[in-house]
Amino acid sequence: DNSLVGWREDLNFSFMESTPAQLCAADYLDFEAERTSAVIRVGGHSKGGNLAMFAAAFCEDENKFRILKVYSNDGPGFNEIVVENENYKKILDKVDLIIPEGSLIGVLLFNKQDKQIVQSNARGGASQHNPYSWLVGKNGFLQAEKQSSISVLLDHTLDEWLKRLDRDKKQKFVNIVFDTLESTGAKTFSQINADKWTYYNAIAKAAMKLAPDQVGTIVEVLRQLLSAGKEVLISERKSSNREVKSGSPEKESESGLFEGEKSKEVSEKRKQSD
Repeated sequence: DNSLVGWREDLNFSFMESTPAQLCAADYLDFEAERTSAVIRVGGHSKGGNLAMFAAAFCEDENKFRILKVYSNDGPGFNEIVVENENYKKILDKVDLIIPEGSLIGVLLFNKQDKQIVQSNARGGASQHNPYSWLVGKNGFLQAEKQSSISVLLDHTLDEWLKRLDRDKKQKFVNIVFDTLESTGAKTFSQINADKWTYYNAIAKAAMKLAPDQVGTIVEVLRQLLSAGKEVLISERKSSNREVKSGSPEKESESGLFEGEKSKEVSEKRKQSD
């Protein structure tokens, strides 16, 4: 979904306890659960993954107990209010959160820490969001060794950024940005990209009409983003350096041990020959 409306709703997840789509998803799960006595599996991709998790967490209790598994395929997470809710915590052991190694969408907002990281044959995180690029073997998805460094950096940066912003600031920022984009008449990001010159000019003109307090909100939020990114980048580098330093002595020790054993072996052979 690259519509402006869809992305506005995605970002609304950052400050709203629930969105209309999430509430509808929970109602739909309850409706379908009444039509069968079987165990239930719930799943979705991208925003659908978020809706699947929300529906499983906030459906009726009698239906929640019947849920066998919840699949979120590179779906964005939730804000702090939702992840601290007991209903959310109750379903975590049933959730299989699947993301590609270069995930950009599945790391948005806060979510379950344990993730299944899968290989993708697509280049770049945006392209890897397409589940048809995920590699499959005879026993399921092919597992990747770890998330890409860019995905991890984005994950940690956005988490730190969101922690610094209060609910009101998030809401104002989202509304200002998308009101500005929608004022151009565009409906999707693809539409904007297809005619960049026209829409960029329209966006610039709309931005010039923003009130001083709106400009201040944009500047402050972006400043916090840059600050969070810088802090996370420094932290990641320090962590990486510590891993390298802690690994070096071990290698030297192993090498020394090997050389020592080799010298001992040579010495014994010389004694035997003498």
